[in-house]
Amino acid sequence: LYLMNERAEIERFIEKTVRFLETEKEVFAAKFDNVPDIKFFPSKTSFILARLHGRHTSNSICSYMLQSRILLRDCSNFAGLSDRFIRISLKTREINNMLAEKLLSLFGK
Repeated sequence: LYLMNERAEIERFIEKTVRFLETEKEVFAAKFDNVPDIKFFPSKTSFILARLHGRHTSNSICSYMLQSRILLRDCSNFAGLSDRFIRISLKTREINNMLAEKLLSLFGK
């Protein structure tokens, strides 16, 4: 009922969220511009799909990140994808930066 009655407030929230996600995707992906082992696909959602290159697989990356209590989506069981894909869900700037640092350390950066 609240959502139906507070349309203007909900629209502002949606616009703010869309802007936030667009910025976070750009900031996050830019940290990996010089990392050939991972490339990100453009996204209109809060998720970013990444293709892995080199020695790492989705399982090895997800297992490594899990040691730090960070969950990534292993996309090896998605139709049309393989163990070369992971999906990242963006959060706050602080959490996104921590995630980026952990991933970069895995790639030796």
